[in-house]
Amino acid sequence: MVAHAGGQPETTSLLVMLPAEDVVIAIASNLEGEAKRQRRISTRIIETLLEDGLVRRDAHLVDPVDAVVHEGLARLFTYGLSYHLWATRGPGVLPEPGDLSEAFTRMSGLLDRATIAQDPQAALQRVRDAHQPREGSLLIRVGAHMALTLEKTLGPEKLREYPQRGALAFFTDYLAACEQVPCATPLRFSESLQKDARHFDDVWQRAQVSELRRVRLDEVKDAEALWPALELATANTSLHPDYVDEMVRVAGLLGKRGRKEEQLRWLERAVALHPQSAPAREALAKVQAPGTQETPEVPAATAPRRATDGSSPVPDDAGLLPASHPVPQRPQERAAEQGG
Repeated sequence: MVAHAGGQPETTSLLVMLPAEDVVIAIASNLEGEAKRQRRISTRIIETLLEDGLVRRDAHLVDPVDAVVHEGLARLFTYGLSYHLWATRGPGVLPEPGDLSEAFTRMSGLLDRATIAQDPQAALQRVRDAHQPREGSLLIRVGAHMALTLEKTLGPEKLREYPQRGALAFFTDYLAACEQVPCATPLRFSESLQKDARHFDDVWQRAQVSELRRVRLDEVKDAEALWPALELATANTSLHPDYVDEMVRVAGLLGKRGRKEEQLRWLERAVALHPQSAPAREALAKVQAPGTQETPEVPAATAPRRATDGSSPVPDDAGLLPASHPVPQRPQERAAEQGG
């Protein structure tokens, strides 16, 4: 995906291109600061056009070590599949594969739980840097080999399913494909990483709510009716879909209708379900104490990525003017202030 957002006084715009699918999405608004809304709209369009309407949701993980391991699996998937398609369907060129056995061993070491536990934040940064040429393009080389193996074993059409099935399916399918090929032992990752991936996949499947596979909470008429199923599916799980944005939007809609008690209840649920989520805590704090910006501090090692930290090509503040640059006035507004 190639994307960029921008804006100026009274406008926000977004351009999203998916070259391999021949899809381009352009959205414009006559309001400032609409990047987050536009990103949500573009995602919904992609889901509808390319992914059978299934809703994309990030994963919420409670344990910081789990979060780093999951991030590594997700990046193997995104870099691996996209670069494989870029090189086989488009004009891209893959990095030299080099010693793949050594690369797989390094990847297993990067996602080793004992190593991560020593400093989760540093481990997370190492994972996020692992696609860089200075790191030997590790994520790309390993992930692209996984995609190639899946294509040879399961067929090219199978690759089209993974954007909606996700990183865990990509990884566990690769492990299954290695039994058919078969893959050399070093190309199967460490036993502990295989165990983590299978465990994550099992928990993720059990945490799904069937009624919410094709619709978001804030899109249904009665979100309250779905809460028991959502609470049951996510109870006592270390990994589940991230519902923060949807739950905060449900609360916002209730607040606009004057249903303050229900608004507060949904925000409390959002924090309880996503204890590491800064946006959920911020929303709750604003309702509990209107006018204050103070929020409970979230440890950096466990805090989720914010869209403004570079993890998204479309930051939440795209289209907003810096505070130091006031919005220019129209001539008639200046005249009115001057008594003209």
